[in-house]
Amino acid sequence: MTKQALHLRLLHPQVLRWIHKQGWTDLRKVQKDAISEFFQSEQDLIISSPTASGKTEAALFPILSCLVGACEGSVRLLWISPLKALINDSYQRFELICDSLGIPVHRWHGDVSASKKKKLLERPNGILLITPESLEALFMRRHGELTALFQFLQWLVIDELHVFLATERGRQLLSLLYRLEWAIGKRPRRIGLSATLGEQEKATLIMSQGNPCKFVDGSDTGSSGSLLLQLNVVLEPQNSDPNLPESNSSINQISKSLFKNLRGKNHLVFANSRQNVELLANALRVQSEKEKVPREFFPHHGNLSKDFREDVESRLKKGNLPHTAICTSTLELGIDIGHVHSIAQIGIPPSAASLRQRLGRSGRRSGTPILRVYLMENQVVASIDCIRPQLFQMVAMIELILDRWNEPPEDNAYCFSTLVHQILSIIYQYGGISISDLFHLLCKPKAAFNSVEQEDFLLLLRHLKQSDIIQQLTDGTLLLATKGERITEHYSFFSVFPTTEEYRLEANGKLLGSIPVSNSLFIKKFIVFAGKTWQIVEIKESQKLILLTPSPGGTPPRFDSNGIWIHGSIREKMKLLYSAAQPEYLTKTARAIFEEGQRYFHAHELEKKFFWELGNSTVFLPWVGDKIMNTLTLILSQIAKVTWSGPALIFENLSTPEVMRKIDNLLEEFPKDPLRIAETIENKIRNKFDHLVPTPLLVKALAKKEVDLKGAKLVLENCK
Repeated sequence: MTKQALHLRLLHPQVLRWIHKQGWTDLRKVQKDAISEFFQSEQDLIISSPTASGKTEAALFPILSCLVGACEGSVRLLWISPLKALINDSYQRFELICDSLGIPVHRWHGDVSASKKKKLLERPNGILLITPESLEALFMRRHGELTALFQFLQWLVIDELHVFLATERGRQLLSLLYRLEWAIGKRPRRIGLSATLGEQEKATLIMSQGNPCKFVDGSDTGSSGSLLLQLNVVLEPQNSDPNLPESNSSINQISKSLFKNLRGKNHLVFANSRQNVELLANALRVQSEKEKVPREFFPHHGNLSKDFREDVESRLKKGNLPHTAICTSTLELGIDIGHVHSIAQIGIPPSAASLRQRLGRSGRRSGTPILRVYLMENQVVASIDCIRPQLFQMVAMIELILDRWNEPPEDNAYCFSTLVHQILSIIYQYGGISISDLFHLLCKPKAAFNSVEQEDFLLLLRHLKQSDIIQQLTDGTLLLATKGERITEHYSFFSVFPTTEEYRLEANGKLLGSIPVSNSLFIKKFIVFAGKTWQIVEIKESQKLILLTPSPGGTPPRFDSNGIWIHGSIREKMKLLYSAAQPEYLTKTARAIFEEGQRYFHAHELEKKFFWELGNSTVFLPWVGDKIMNTLTLILSQIAKVTWSGPALIFENLSTPEVMRKIDNLLEEFPKDPLRIAETIENKIRNKFDHLVPTPLLVKALAKKEVDLKGAKLVLENCK
């Protein structure tokens, strides 16, 4: 029997009939492999393959084959997506096949009418599509109907699994799934879908919480493997104003290139920040008016109204007129917006996985994705800008995704903020609960917070009690206190991710601007902002305010990673690229800048040296990831004036021998306790409910997530 015939026999005849009606002559390899794995065992399953490679059908076809004629009694398949828009897309796709099979499909989120929700509750069946936040609301607001709704639940599918791995929101989802098992007395089979997973063992361990899990690798499926790629470098003229339409700033140069190359078809332009989105969209609007042509370029970001965003998405999906969306990460996930001819990336993306996800939005029809990258560089270089780290980091990311590499999930956080959220949610759900049951639901070996020790859990409960968030009856039962009731009753409670907050920067009573902060802040730390180096003199955490004083010194580096934490593999690849041949996808200016970076790199023998004397300063290039860089900054700032910029630590007014002596002295009495290092971090509140977590636990969480003493010590020992 052939492999194809075997898979045909595994699927239900009605499912096969629907497949044949679509004109499909065969299933894709990832679908065949997933169907085989699905029926071979009851273990959890992860299906990983590129965007538009058929992952959804790979999971759906075998499940539907089991549901035909057996989908009543309760919801049988719970399909969890990160976005309402994705749910709406999936709902439309599912209806096409499920209607023909007699399998009901439901969706549950804020835009679904109360009558449709009531209908499902009265007769639960079939498939339910939902977000983690709406599932949380079900637990809290519909607790009495939860068991009937899910009592015969068989499968849990987590769409866009990578979005949830090793994040606060992902920990919330894992907690909800464990609580669901508790409520219905059984464990439904979990199936994860993703296009961008790194280190499958870590992904399976996190998703399945230690239970057996199979992995279907479809990385060789999807597009034909070809890619049209171009990396452009735009040189920033001095004294230009990007807000003036006639300006020749880098933003306006990029807008002219986009206008020339993208008109006439549908595209996505990822501009990284809302400011760049608006600047580009405005420049392209002005250019269209100047050329007297129809407007094709529209902004799309989270601060725009829902109606405006959906209008842009609808224009793209219809495809009757050319439209290009200039967006942040809002269109990164797989919302159906029809055929997109190409992708443009402005600046460095958040990660290699993010770049791969964005690239997957192109080439679905032709099979050949197209990517244009635009980087902004300065003409007059200084400090580490001489080796052009921004360009080499971008090339490193591209080369790594061409090698099918993604950042692995770093599931090494305690997530105390989300633990607080789940404590309050569970107490609300049951009205009251014992400490032992609460600990079992949240911190037992297969639960979501199994790394939290009982001692820390009790410390957290005591702190919540002292803060009037929870209260305890004489029999030990935990209830919500007044403040806890107010928190859980608010509509914003169901989500665990905070809105992005920026810190205001102020010097001598003058507001300089604001910046997003994702790494450690501490008094006397040096930062670069608005072309100058500043030293932090005070951090007012409650006001999100950083007070600065100017720091004398040379020209500061221009390169900034925009708060993105970079994985060590990217830095290692960067160093290798300085001795590698030029990639063919570099344009003329990009080639010149690439050559310049290599020339400076080798002129200072950085292929075999860690230190580079530049003026009165010494540049230290360890080529490691940002967790170690953060640790080095925290430690070395105690003995010298150190500025962290991208891959470099800059020691101002110190020669290399002086830096080496300081490092030797440090190694003699190197810090051993990560908690002592984490205590120096001022901005301890990072997540939504961190303000309800006692300081010792915040310090413990930061020590685990942002401090790597072993890695930092190894770097310093190897640089001697």
